[in-house]
Amino acid sequence: MPYKQAKQVDAEYFALEVYLSWAAVCEEFTKPEEIARLLKAKWHKGELVFDELKEEFNIPRGADAYTVAKAVGDYFGRVGYAKFKFLKVSDNQVLYDRADMVTMPAVRKARTLGWKIIAPEPSHSLFVGALKKAAKSKPEIISIPPPEWLKSGEPVPDDMGREMWRISPL
Repeated sequence: MPYKQAKQVDAEYFALEVYLSWAAVCEEFTKPEEIARLLKAKWHKGELVFDELKEEFNIPRGADAYTVAKAVGDYFGRVGYAKFKFLKVSDNQVLYDRADMVTMPAVRKARTLGWKIIAPEPSHSLFVGALKKAAKSKPEIISIPPPEWLKSGEPVPDDMGREMWRISPL
């Protein structure tokens, strides 16, 4: 009987597989030069994924960094990875909120078990790869004050996050 490839895989399983893979790699490679090479590979992976999926993002030719980031975020929403909302703060700053990240059960498990995972969230590497290749730019995460609703003392859902990027030309 011929093998038929499944069209879907359980997202929690797959996220756990990814995080455990990185946990195992990070346990094995601990020297600073090894960590640097791991991170270089992680960022390069984002470029490779972008190259494979670039037609899916519908990025107009010559798009600015905000347009590229928003296109990738919209793609993540369509495929069920996470929901992203972007705000262009200035020509070189982008703020985004994310929610409903499919990887959160694995992230929670990593935190609970104290896994030392050096690699960034998978979405980060794709955002960085897309910005590098499509907008000839790179983001740098910058510190931001907590949102007003967070100051109210309400509990923050652990599947939500907010980041601001400073976008620089390559």
